[in-house]
Amino acid sequence: MVKELLDFILCLCLGINCRSTKEKGTELDSPHELIVTASTETSISVSWTKAKGPIDHYRVTIIPASGMASEVTVAKDKSELTLSDLEPGTEYTISVIAERGRQQSLEITVDAFTGFRPITQLHFSHVTSSSVNITWSDPSPPADKLILNYTPRDKEETKQVMLDPTKRHAALTGLQPSTEYIVSLVAVHGPVSSEPIIGSVTTGIDPPRNLTIDNVTTDSVTFHWAPPIAHFDHYRIACKSAQVKT
Repeated sequence: MVKELLDFILCLCLGINCRSTKEKGTELDSPHELIVTASTETSISVSWTKAKGPIDHYRVTIIPASGMASEVTVAKDKSELTLSDLEPGTEYTISVIAERGRQQSLEITVDAFTGFRPITQLHFSHVTSSSVNITWSDPSPPADKLILNYTPRDKEETKQVMLDPTKRHAALTGLQPSTEYIVSLVAVHGPVSSEPIIGSVTTGIDPPRNLTIDNVTTDSVTFHWAPPIAHFDHYRIACKSAQVKT
Protein backbone atom coordinates (compact mmCIF):
# COMPACT_ATOMS: atom_id res chain seq x y z
CA MET A 1 0.00 0.00 0.00
CA VAL A 2 2.88 2.35 0.88
CA LYS A 3 4.58 1.54 -2.44
CA GLU A 4 1.42 2.31 -4.43
CA LEU A 5 1.05 5.63 -2.55
CA LEU A 6 4.67 6.57 -3.26
CA ASP A 7 4.20 5.65 -6.95
CA PHE A 8 1.08 7.82 -7.09
CA ILE A 9 2.93 10.80 -5.53
CA LEU A 10 5.79 10.29 -8.00
CA CYS A 11 3.32 10.33 -10.89
CA LEU A 12 1.83 13.60 -9.64
CA CYS A 13 5.26 15.18 -9.32
CA LEU A 14 6.23 14.13 -12.84
CA GLY A 15 2.86 15.03 -14.34
CA ILE A 16 2.16 11.46 -15.49
CA ASN A 17 -1.33 9.96 -15.79
CA CYS A 18 -0.95 6.97 -13.47
CA ARG A 19 -4.09 5.23 -14.72
CA SER A 20 -2.94 5.42 -18.33
CA THR A 21 0.47 4.06 -17.37
CA LYS A 22 -1.11 1.12 -15.61
CA GLU A 23 -3.46 0.38 -18.50
CA LYS A 24 -0.61 0.55 -20.99
CA GLY A 25 1.16 -2.20 -19.16
CA THR A 26 -1.91 -4.47 -19.19
CA GLU A 27 -1.99 -6.92 -22.11
CA LEU A 28 -5.27 -7.63 -23.87
CA ASP A 29 -6.49 -11.18 -23.82
CA SER A 30 -6.42 -12.79 -27.26
CA PRO A 31 -9.33 -14.48 -29.00
CA HIS A 32 -8.91 -18.25 -29.14
CA GLU A 33 -9.71 -21.30 -31.29
CA LEU A 34 -9.97 -19.72 -34.73
CA ILE A 35 -11.46 -22.32 -37.08
CA VAL A 36 -12.85 -22.51 -40.61
CA THR A 37 -16.56 -23.39 -40.44
CA ALA A 38 -17.46 -23.33 -44.14
CA SER A 39 -15.96 -22.73 -47.56
CA THR A 40 -17.27 -22.23 -51.07
CA GLU A 41 -15.52 -21.37 -54.33
CA THR A 42 -15.62 -17.63 -53.44
CA SER A 43 -16.10 -17.42 -49.65
CA ILE A 44 -14.67 -18.58 -46.35
CA SER A 45 -16.48 -18.55 -42.99
CA VAL A 46 -14.55 -18.49 -39.72
CA SER A 47 -15.39 -18.39 -36.03
CA TRP A 48 -13.42 -17.87 -32.82
CA THR A 49 -13.79 -17.82 -29.04
CA LYS A 50 -14.17 -14.27 -27.73
CA ALA A 51 -11.40 -12.54 -25.81
CA LYS A 52 -11.92 -12.05 -22.10
CA GLY A 53 -12.07 -8.54 -20.68
CA PRO A 54 -13.15 -5.24 -22.28
CA ILE A 55 -12.24 -4.60 -25.92
CA ASP A 56 -13.42 -2.18 -28.63
CA HIS A 57 -13.60 -4.61 -31.56
CA TYR A 58 -11.85 -7.40 -33.46
CA ARG A 59 -9.70 -6.85 -36.52
CA VAL A 60 -9.66 -9.68 -39.09
CA THR A 61 -6.87 -9.75 -41.66
CA ILE A 62 -6.97 -11.98 -44.74
CA ILE A 63 -3.90 -12.55 -46.89
CA PRO A 64 -3.99 -14.56 -50.14
CA ALA A 65 -0.92 -16.64 -50.93
CA SER A 66 0.07 -14.29 -53.73
CA GLY A 67 -1.70 -11.00 -53.06
CA MET A 68 -2.18 -8.00 -50.77
CA ALA A 69 -3.73 -8.17 -47.30
CA SER A 70 -7.16 -6.76 -46.54
CA GLU A 71 -8.77 -6.02 -43.17
CA VAL A 72 -12.26 -6.16 -41.71
CA THR A 73 -13.41 -4.73 -38.37
CA VAL A 74 -15.85 -6.90 -36.42
CA ALA A 75 -18.00 -5.76 -33.50
CA LYS A 76 -16.83 -6.91 -30.07
CA ASP A 77 -20.00 -8.94 -29.48
CA LYS A 78 -19.44 -10.99 -32.64
CA SER A 79 -17.29 -14.10 -32.96
CA GLU A 80 -17.80 -15.18 -36.56
CA LEU A 81 -17.39 -13.75 -40.03
CA THR A 82 -17.96 -14.77 -43.66
CA LEU A 83 -15.42 -13.37 -46.11
CA SER A 84 -16.87 -13.18 -49.63
CA ASP A 85 -15.83 -12.21 -53.17
CA LEU A 86 -12.62 -14.24 -52.83
CA GLU A 87 -10.62 -15.91 -55.58
CA PRO A 88 -11.65 -19.52 -56.31
CA GLY A 89 -9.20 -22.29 -55.49
CA THR A 90 -6.91 -20.00 -53.48
CA GLU A 91 -5.16 -20.48 -50.15
CA TYR A 92 -5.61 -17.69 -47.60
CA THR A 93 -4.08 -16.93 -44.21
CA ILE A 94 -6.65 -15.42 -41.85
CA SER A 95 -5.75 -13.77 -38.54
CA VAL A 96 -7.83 -12.20 -35.77
CA ILE A 97 -6.75 -9.77 -33.01
CA ALA A 98 -8.64 -7.90 -30.30
CA GLU A 99 -8.16 -4.12 -30.03
CA ARG A 100 -8.86 -1.53 -27.34
CA GLY A 101 -7.71 1.96 -28.14
CA ARG A 102 -4.13 1.60 -29.32
CA GLN A 103 -3.70 -1.75 -27.61
CA GLN A 104 -3.66 -4.96 -29.58
CA SER A 105 -3.78 -8.57 -28.45
CA LEU A 106 -1.63 -11.33 -29.84
CA GLU A 107 -3.05 -12.64 -33.12
CA ILE A 108 -4.44 -16.07 -33.87
CA THR A 109 -4.24 -17.46 -37.40
CA VAL A 110 -5.61 -20.23 -39.57
CA ASP A 111 -4.97 -21.31 -43.17
CA ALA A 112 -8.03 -21.77 -45.36
CA PHE A 113 -8.96 -22.51 -48.96
CA THR A 114 -11.76 -21.23 -51.13
CA GLY A 115 -13.61 -24.43 -51.85
CA PHE A 116 -12.20 -27.34 -53.77
CA ARG A 117 -11.40 -27.86 -57.39
CA PRO A 118 -14.51 -29.94 -57.85
CA ILE A 119 -14.59 -33.58 -58.80
CA THR A 120 -16.48 -32.75 -61.95
CA GLN A 121 -17.80 -36.16 -62.92
CA LEU A 122 -18.03 -39.76 -61.76
CA HIS A 123 -17.16 -42.36 -64.41
CA PHE A 124 -18.73 -45.84 -64.23
CA SER A 125 -17.25 -48.92 -65.90
CA HIS A 126 -17.20 -52.75 -65.70
CA VAL A 127 -20.87 -52.80 -64.75
CA THR A 128 -22.19 -56.25 -63.86
CA SER A 129 -25.35 -57.43 -62.16
CA SER A 130 -23.74 -56.99 -58.71
CA SER A 131 -20.77 -54.64 -59.06
CA VAL A 132 -19.47 -51.47 -60.69
CA ASN A 133 -16.15 -49.62 -60.88
CA ILE A 134 -16.09 -45.83 -60.27
CA THR A 135 -13.31 -43.36 -61.11
CA TRP A 136 -12.98 -39.59 -60.60
CA SER A 137 -10.53 -36.69 -60.91
CA ASP A 138 -8.30 -35.22 -58.18
CA PRO A 139 -9.86 -32.64 -55.87
CA SER A 140 -7.85 -29.52 -55.06
CA PRO A 141 -6.59 -28.83 -52.47
CA PRO A 142 -5.82 -32.48 -51.66
CA ALA A 143 -8.59 -33.95 -49.52
CA ASP A 144 -8.10 -35.39 -46.05
CA LYS A 145 -10.67 -38.06 -46.83
CA LEU A 146 -13.31 -39.01 -49.39
CA ILE A 147 -16.82 -40.13 -48.50
CA LEU A 148 -18.72 -42.26 -51.02
CA ASN A 149 -22.47 -42.83 -50.55
CA TYR A 150 -24.64 -45.07 -52.70
CA THR A 151 -28.30 -46.01 -52.47
CA PRO A 152 -30.92 -47.65 -54.71
CA ARG A 153 -33.21 -45.04 -56.22
CA ASP A 154 -36.47 -44.54 -54.28
CA LYS A 155 -35.15 -46.51 -51.29
CA GLU A 156 -33.64 -45.52 -47.95
CA GLU A 157 -30.80 -48.02 -47.93
CA THR A 158 -27.84 -45.67 -48.13
CA LYS A 159 -24.43 -47.22 -47.61
CA GLN A 160 -21.31 -45.17 -46.89
CA VAL A 161 -17.69 -45.93 -47.63
CA MET A 162 -14.74 -43.93 -46.26
CA LEU A 163 -11.98 -43.83 -48.89
CA ASP A 164 -8.28 -43.12 -48.81
CA PRO A 165 -7.89 -39.58 -50.27
CA THR A 166 -5.07 -40.80 -52.54
CA LYS A 167 -7.45 -43.18 -54.33
CA ARG A 168 -9.02 -42.22 -57.63
CA HIS A 169 -11.22 -45.28 -58.06
CA ALA A 170 -13.46 -47.60 -56.07
CA ALA A 171 -15.28 -50.87 -56.71
CA LEU A 172 -18.79 -51.34 -55.33
CA THR A 173 -19.83 -54.97 -54.88
CA GLY A 174 -22.82 -56.82 -53.48
CA LEU A 175 -25.28 -54.70 -55.44
CA GLN A 176 -28.79 -55.70 -56.45
CA PRO A 177 -29.23 -56.67 -60.13
CA SER A 178 -31.14 -54.49 -62.54
CA THR A 179 -31.23 -51.63 -60.01
CA GLU A 180 -30.45 -47.94 -60.48
CA TYR A 181 -28.06 -46.62 -57.82
CA ILE A 182 -27.50 -42.97 -56.92
CA VAL A 183 -23.84 -42.42 -56.09
CA SER A 184 -22.36 -39.30 -54.44
CA LEU A 185 -18.76 -38.45 -53.59
CA VAL A 186 -17.68 -35.75 -51.11
CA ALA A 187 -14.12 -34.50 -50.55
CA VAL A 188 -13.36 -33.40 -46.98
CA HIS A 189 -10.55 -31.02 -46.00
CA GLY A 190 -10.37 -30.44 -42.26
CA PRO A 191 -13.81 -29.24 -41.10
CA VAL A 192 -14.82 -28.23 -44.64
CA SER A 193 -16.68 -30.50 -47.09
CA SER A 194 -17.06 -30.00 -50.81
CA GLU A 195 -20.40 -30.07 -52.58
CA PRO A 196 -21.25 -33.70 -53.42
CA ILE A 197 -20.68 -34.92 -56.97
CA ILE A 198 -23.64 -37.09 -57.90
CA GLY A 199 -24.04 -39.74 -60.60
CA SER A 200 -26.22 -42.74 -61.30
CA VAL A 201 -25.65 -46.22 -62.68
CA THR A 202 -27.90 -49.22 -63.34
CA THR A 203 -26.63 -52.71 -62.70
CA GLY A 204 -27.15 -55.49 -65.24
CA ILE A 205 -29.55 -58.44 -65.19
CA ASP A 206 -28.23 -61.45 -63.36
CA PRO A 207 -28.18 -64.68 -65.44
CA PRO A 208 -30.30 -67.79 -64.84
CA ARG A 209 -28.59 -70.25 -62.49
CA ASN A 210 -28.22 -73.96 -61.90
CA LEU A 211 -28.98 -75.17 -65.43
CA THR A 212 -29.74 -78.89 -65.50
CA ILE A 213 -30.90 -81.31 -68.22
CA ASP A 214 -33.10 -84.39 -68.03
CA ASN A 215 -35.64 -86.41 -70.01
CA VAL A 216 -33.25 -86.75 -72.92
CA THR A 217 -34.71 -88.65 -75.91
CA THR A 218 -33.69 -89.01 -79.51
CA ASP A 219 -35.51 -85.84 -80.47
CA SER A 220 -36.14 -83.86 -77.23
CA VAL A 221 -34.56 -82.65 -74.02
CA THR A 222 -35.85 -80.84 -70.94
CA PHE A 223 -33.98 -77.93 -69.33
CA HIS A 224 -34.39 -76.66 -65.74
CA TRP A 225 -32.91 -73.51 -64.18
CA ALA A 226 -33.30 -71.03 -61.34
CA PRO A 227 -34.67 -67.68 -62.55
CA PRO A 228 -32.76 -64.39 -62.21
CA ILE A 229 -33.52 -62.07 -59.30
CA ALA A 230 -34.00 -59.10 -61.63
CA HIS A 231 -37.19 -58.34 -63.50
CA PHE A 232 -37.00 -59.24 -67.19
CA ASP A 233 -39.22 -59.69 -70.25
CA HIS A 234 -38.44 -63.19 -71.49
CA TYR A 235 -35.82 -65.89 -71.92
CA ARG A 236 -33.88 -66.55 -75.10
CA ILE A 237 -32.75 -70.13 -75.52
CA ALA A 238 -30.20 -71.09 -78.15
CA CYS A 239 -29.29 -74.68 -79.01
CA LYS A 240 -26.33 -75.76 -81.08
CA SER A 241 -25.48 -79.27 -82.13
CA ALA A 242 -22.09 -80.51 -81.17
CA GLN A 243 -19.71 -81.16 -84.06
CA VAL A 244 -18.44 -84.74 -83.81
CA LYS A 245 -14.95 -85.12 -85.21
CA THR A 246 -14.05 -88.42 -86.87
